[in-house]
Amino acid sequence: MRGRKDIGPEIKVGLFVLMGLILLAYMSIKVTKYGIKIKRGYEISAIFDSVSGLVKDAPVKIAGVEVGRVKDISLRDGQAKVDMIVDPTVRLKKDSSVLIRTKGILGDKFVEIIPGTKIEEIKPGEVITETIAPSELDQLLTKLLPVIDDLKSVTHTLSDVIGTEEGRESLKELRDNFREAGASIKSIARQMEEGKGTIGKLIKDETFYDTAKATLTDLRKLVKDIEAGKGTVGKLVNDDTLYVEAKDAIANIRKISERIDKGEGTLGKLVKDDKLYEEVREAIKSVKKTAEGVQEQTPITTLGVIGAAAIR
Repeated sequence: MRGRKDIGPEIKVGLFVLMGLILLAYMSIKVTKYGIKIKRGYEISAIFDSVSGLVKDAPVKIAGVEVGRVKDISLRDGQAKVDMIVDPTVRLKKDSSVLIRTKGILGDKFVEIIPGTKIEEIKPGEVITETIAPSELDQLLTKLLPVIDDLKSVTHTLSDVIGTEEGRESLKELRDNFREAGASIKSIARQMEEGKGTIGKLIKDETFYDTAKATLTDLRKLVKDIEAGKGTVGKLVNDDTLYVEAKDAIANIRKISERIDKGEGTLGKLVKDDKLYEEVREAIKSVKKTAEGVQEQTPITTLGVIGAAAIR
């Protein structure tokens, strides 16, 4: 007679199912973490234009630390209302803001609360008005697609250029040119450090510095002398007499030009009086005729003088 009966297959299956249920319950509590405490917090809400990808029981975090869970997501006046349960030990200010973040690029969505600074706290059941909706992944991909196409075009062009034998030779030549340019720059820098060449001498030779310093000192003295009214330039700069005299001279010239323009005085009459112009013109004609007559009589007069001298 046996001391105990063998366990039947039905009991084994039952025990296996029971263990599976216990393990499933443990994992559910482990994954949600906050599932047991969620009922002990206070409820707040936030309104978003879009909560695409956010689900119930999603984490609510502050500075990366989980402080609550999403209780419910509903539609209100064409917008998404997110109800959250927050740990009672966490007190939020009225100017807090809420945004929806993503774990990684394609990860799950969660709610991030940025605490405010006001003294007044949010009461249970109140709504946070400062919200930032998540960036839709398809919108992001739509913006990235043209950039990706451009990158493909550039890489394809580079492949066509560099992939050929001529392209590889050109690339090699470019590399050699860079090497030569680098060597030349290094040589020039070394010569400058050694004080060779004009730039090197300017850098290393203190004589140029001393000369420039002395020149600046002289210029500074010259400026001071000019400001003090010394020398011709100083007098021209600081003495108002020359300015006054020049101003008076310009005023006198303006008066004379105005009188001439009005026809006053001899010069004014010469400029404005047409009759005087005609008289002068006629006088010039008379003088010209007289001169011509004198020229015609000059040979006869000369012969007469010679004849009279011979008779005597």
